[in-house]
Amino acid sequence: MKIAIVTCGTRGDVQPYVALARALMDRGHRVTLSTHAEYGAFIRAHGVEPGPPLRDNFRALLESDLGRRWLESAGSPREYARHGRELLVPLQARWCEDADAAVEGADAVLFYVLAPGALHAADRRGLPAVVLAPWPMVPSREIAPVGAVWLDRFPGFVKRAAGHEVLSLAFGPFNEVHNDYRRRVGVAPFRERNVVSAVLARRIPGVHLFSESVLARPADWPAPYEIAGFPFLPPAPFTPPDALADFLAAGPPPVYVGFGSMTGFAPEELSVIVTKAARLAGVRVVLARGWAGLTSSDERVHVVDETPHDWLFPRVAAVVHHGGVGTFHEALRAGRPNVIMTFFGDQPFWALLNRKLGTGPRALARSRVTAERLAAAIRAALGPDHRARAEALGARLRAEPGAARAAERIERIVTSRRSA
Repeated sequence: MKIAIVTCGTRGDVQPYVALARALMDRGHRVTLSTHAEYGAFIRAHGVEPGPPLRDNFRALLESDLGRRWLESAGSPREYARHGRELLVPLQARWCEDADAAVEGADAVLFYVLAPGALHAADRRGLPAVVLAPWPMVPSREIAPVGAVWLDRFPGFVKRAAGHEVLSLAFGPFNEVHNDYRRRVGVAPFRERNVVSAVLARRIPGVHLFSESVLARPADWPAPYEIAGFPFLPPAPFTPPDALADFLAAGPPPVYVGFGSMTGFAPEELSVIVTKAARLAGVRVVLARGWAGLTSSDERVHVVDETPHDWLFPRVAAVVHHGGVGTFHEALRAGRPNVIMTFFGDQPFWALLNRKLGTGPRALARSRVTAERLAAAIRAALGPDHRARAEALGARLRAEPGAARAAERIERIVTSRRSA
């Protein structure tokens, strides 16, 4: 069976789908992965065939003036929504066209929930489609909505109703673009307020790519929506630069600090905060430069470029990061406590789970962080309770075949849909 996967976004949005593609290939399927062209070499390096790309360099978009305004307005819901519409509505229109080319010749379509243009292409061809989500997209009485974690203590009916409202706020601005495209290609437009609500109303099957050890499947989710586990890439050989190896060997395990693709957000100030926090907490730090270009000249801070998390995290004492689902799962798999400094998006949701799991302290917000607060959070994370809980959870995650389980479930769903 030929399977087309379509995703978009940052490297963290792409990497799980590379692992999933490999697992599907191991089951005998031919798989193409379509995303932004800048990830083509990374995809090929793991033996996966890149499909027709989506236009636009995503990093360049985030580093543009509009992209920075969008990211830096995350503390103001109104401004964040306004800048997000300005940036993302034109992208969704282009990505609908690109996704149509991406699924040409496929027998089945898998699409990241933020790349629903692939669903339109599947509908146009009568192909089975499966939506893939790295965060819980189905509203529930049991969990606070992603994007509204402050509702965690509210009654279940409030959380579920708010979940539907959050979907409309997040995806509603794109509805006109998607329905215009569907009309143009001869597919019935959605009647629902947003594309995700349309997916749920039509019971299009969905597979969530995170661990049930982190979040159990809510009992009120409809049958077509499953949790398979996080698809980790298999470890690749890695030889660290001499400077990194020497730093790791020169003292006790350091604390990793890195914020991945988070750019903007006053990186010079953040570099100073991290350096001062390292001194206040009395720890050594491996600081990932990341897209923001973080740096430090302090002797207790060693700055690294891209370094495999699966190699580095078992060698550190704790992981300070932005709360991306991939980094969170990698840190937990290594059995390391997390300090999460949230910027935007789904990050506060994973930060909430980190605290509930006991694998780290209460989250920090980038907009309000100080060196003193970061140092206190690091000291808390290094305490025996957080370390013990992280180590226990890590053992469970290391035993979970997330990619293989996701591939098996997708194969089962697609086979049943094709034979129906």
